[in-house]
Amino acid sequence: MVHPPLGKMFIAVGEWLFGLTPFGWRFAVAVAGSLAILMTARIARRMTRSTLLGCAAGLLLALDGLEFVLSRTAILDIFVMFWVLAAFGLLLIDRDRTRAALAAAAAGEDTASGYAAAGGGAALRDSRGPRLGFRWPLLLAGLCLGCACATKWNGVWYAAAFAALVVAWDVGARRAAGFGTGWRGLLRYDAPWLPLWFAVVPAAVYVASWTGWFVTGYGFDRNGAALNGGRPAGTLVAWLQYNKSMLGYGLGLQAGQPYRSNPLCWPVLARPIAFYSSCLPTSECGKVASSTEQEVLAIGTPLIWWAGSAALLVCLAWWLTRRDWRAGAVLLGVAAGWVPWLWFYWHDHRTEFYYYAVVFDPFLVLAITLCLGLIIGPARAAEPPGGRLGGRRRLPARGRRELLLPVSRPRGAGHPVHLLAVPDVVSRLDLTAARTAHAPTPGRAF
Repeated sequence: MVHPPLGKMFIAVGEWLFGLTPFGWRFAVAVAGSLAILMTARIARRMTRSTLLGCAAGLLLALDGLEFVLSRTAILDIFVMFWVLAAFGLLLIDRDRTRAALAAAAAGEDTASGYAAAGGGAALRDSRGPRLGFRWPLLLAGLCLGCACATKWNGVWYAAAFAALVVAWDVGARRAAGFGTGWRGLLRYDAPWLPLWFAVVPAAVYVASWTGWFVTGYGFDRNGAALNGGRPAGTLVAWLQYNKSMLGYGLGLQAGQPYRSNPLCWPVLARPIAFYSSCLPTSECGKVASSTEQEVLAIGTPLIWWAGSAALLVCLAWWLTRRDWRAGAVLLGVAAGWVPWLWFYWHDHRTEFYYYAVVFDPFLVLAITLCLGLIIGPARAAEPPGGRLGGRRRLPARGRRELLLPVSRPRGAGHPVHLLAVPDVVSRLDLTAARTAHAPTPGRAF
């Protein structure tokens, strides 16, 4: 009654399939939690271009106690984490496609990135750069963010954060490709779509999630009388009143609870929460040696969370000194899921619980993964004998065969193709290449 309906609908699907049993109401959360592990591995793989680091990220999330417990408990937060993570993955796909299209436009070539850089040679003469067309991954990201908001309202912070992230990446990509400061192209071609991707689409998904309430006559306060002093109200007014009451509950929750916690202490696991506890035999609990205690404790794996806290500090220093886009994205993912709770705890004295932190749990894992990448160091490969062959560079593939990829010939030290740091993505292959004298450190540009 105090949260939107989508997450509860997913739980209901499991109950419909397997009955009103523990397996039934835990089925949907188990599926979401398991898929989140796979997505984390794929996201880390795309961010680092390392299969090893991607597998490490997936393993770390699978071993985390908080993700494990919430993947087996019928509450809503695991769904918010799932949809936020899916949206973030779609943003990464869009980032790779966008930069490939801009690199092709800067080189005056056709693109196979999935985006059509309209404008041809005119785009090279225009400081705004090319028009990228409609970007379907961002539309899908908006759908995922709408699903997060339709599960719990704290998903809304990610809609704002990810919109800002797309702006930063787009401006940086256009600037790196040589199209002025990047702002003119963004404002002319991409900014008009931002409200659609990160406001209209999530809002439409949120409203659609209430379809069951709209089309039936037995939803909570369906006639609006309960929240309107006993006076019936129209459907729209009743729905708005219902949402207003949810907002009032969310902001005004100040009930005393022994497991309430200060969100500032969540990363160090200062106050985990017990979901279940039983001591047998009850009459002699703790009094005899044969008594046993059973407990389901929502607590993150200490090594992962403490290492994640340290990794966030490393990522912060990394971003401040090198402006690495990966460190910035991870920091933003943690901040969007954590900082709002700090505000509500300090300003509204709201009752809050540690398990809310599962929403940014994957971003902690990604921070650890990035730091592991720093420790391991970048993959390097010397250019093969003969160097460039017919305008191509031979790149070693970690398999039985070598792969030839077309690489544009340089047109001078300042040619914009040299300034785009992200390589082409090739499915199921890790590619490494010798760094050219003019190429920046990978990850430096947004």
